[in-house]
Amino acid sequence: MKINRRLIRGCADDRIKQVQCAEILGIARGTGAKSVAGGVETQSDFLAVRELGFDLIQGQMFAKPMAPRKFERTMLARNYAAVA
Repeated sequence: MKINRRLIRGCADDRIKQVQCAEILGIARGTGAKSVAGGVETQSDFLAVRELGFDLIQGQMFAKPMAPRKFERTMLARNYAAVA
């Protein structure tokens, strides 16, 4: 279950967004779905969504959107290991 960036952006400083994310995470866990925080752009939002317990985190903080081939080359060049 992917949470849109509108809810993620600024969640580090917005208690209402944090509560909404927590509720959605509860639904995802209840249905066995993985949760994805989309649109993470700042360190503070990254720390907030990690603390909330999202399964996966994505956004321009890590990399801008790119074509699959470029993504593959970029990941191989950076020598990233899979994180479980």
